[in-house]
Amino acid sequence: CFFEIPTGYFADRFGYRHSLRVGALIFVLANLTAITFTTYAGFLIHFLLVGLSRSLISGAASAYLYEYLKMQGCKEDFKRIEGNSRAYGLGGKVLGWAAVGTLMKWHLTLPYWITAASAMIAFMFAQRLPVLPLNVRLTRLTRKRAAILDSTTVIRSLFKSPILVLLIIQGVGIFMLGRLQVTFFQPILAAKKFDVVSFGWMMSVMSIF
Repeated sequence: CFFEIPTGYFADRFGYRHSLRVGALIFVLANLTAITFTTYAGFLIHFLLVGLSRSLISGAASAYLYEYLKMQGCKEDFKRIEGNSRAYGLGGKVLGWAAVGTLMKWHLTLPYWITAASAMIAFMFAQRLPVLPLNVRLTRLTRKRAAILDSTTVIRSLFKSPILVLLIIQGVGIFMLGRLQVTFFQPILAAKKFDVVSFGWMMSVMSIF
């Protein structure tokens, strides 16, 4: 939550493609930190870096897609492509959770190595993305400044739609439950004598729900 605003400014100021590349490299560093420093401080740094990486990537990826499609005259395809990509991501998360327990039993740090390698592949994909023209970024910055000045109107409009507020609260709730299940369920499962392999498939089933 703290990283979203400064990373959003970074992406608008220096370019979405650059933000994606930096985010991917930080994600590589985050996973190497978890492997190298197996202490509380090491994992605190790991999760802060993960948060920073996700903030750099999430907004920039959507903004890049929207601006690129708009430039190609295909703006109406944004919702479908964005929705499909999120669905693929969630499907990958479910499959990843199911496999991670087995991987950790084989070698405790293997999931971190695989994730670091995947982030490096993502960095190489980001390198190959077409560069958006400079005027696209400048136009977006101008729009953002106008939006900040008109933020009171946005807030008033938001609370005129109770269903939208409910959806936002539901989204935040699901996100928090996802974080909490990882943090709290594993010690409970360990106390009940479940092995590390079962952690993975249980998390996968919970993710589906």
